[in-house]
Amino acid sequence: MAPDPNATEYQEDRFTFTEIEDTFITVAVAVAALLANIPIVFFINRVGIRSIFTFLGLLSGVATLLIPTAVRSGLPLLLVCRTLQGVAFASMFPAVGTFAARWTYYKQASTGLFVSVLVAYVQFAPVITSPVSGALCDSAGWPSVFYFHGSVTIVLFTAYMFFYRNTPRKHPFVGNAESSKIDRGKTTA
Repeated sequence: MAPDPNATEYQEDRFTFTEIEDTFITVAVAVAALLANIPIVFFINRVGIRSIFTFLGLLSGVATLLIPTAVRSGLPLLLVCRTLQGVAFASMFPAVGTFAARWTYYKQASTGLFVSVLVAYVQFAPVITSPVSGALCDSAGWPSVFYFHGSVTIVLFTAYMFFYRNTPRKHPFVGNAESSKIDRGKTTA
C-alpha cells in the first residue's frame, strides 16, 4: 500500500493497494464471518441475542469508524478492522433466526414474511448506502463515508440495546395478551 502519486490535492488521501492486498482486504470479512459463526451461535444461546448482537453491532460501528485510520496506518490494521467487521456480520443470520423464533406467533402464516423483511437489508442497504456514499465522497472525501456509516451503526445499535428484549414477556411495550399469543405452542429451554 502506498499513497497514490497521481492524486490531486482534492484526493490527497488516495491510496492504492496491490491486487493481493485487495484480495486479503475483501476476503478478511468473509473468512472472519465463516469462522465466527459457530462461536457466535454458542454465545447467543448462552448470553442472549440482545447482549451479543448489541456488542457485535457496536464493534462493527467502531471498526468502520477506524477504517480511514487503518488505511493510513497500513495493511495489518486494515485487516484487523475488516476481520472485526466480519465477526460482527456473522451474527446477522443467527439473529434473524432468533428474532423469528421468539417474536412470531406459532404457526403464523406470515413468519416467512417476517424473515423476508428481516433479511431484505441485504438487497435494500446498497440502494441507500451507495448514493449516500457517493454524495459523501464528492462533498467531504472518502473517509467521511466510513465516519458516517460507522456513526449511524453505533446510533442504531444503541437504540436496539434500549428497545429490544430477548423475549416478548420482558418487553415493556408488549402486553400480557400479546405475549401469551406469541408464546403459545412454543417450548422453553
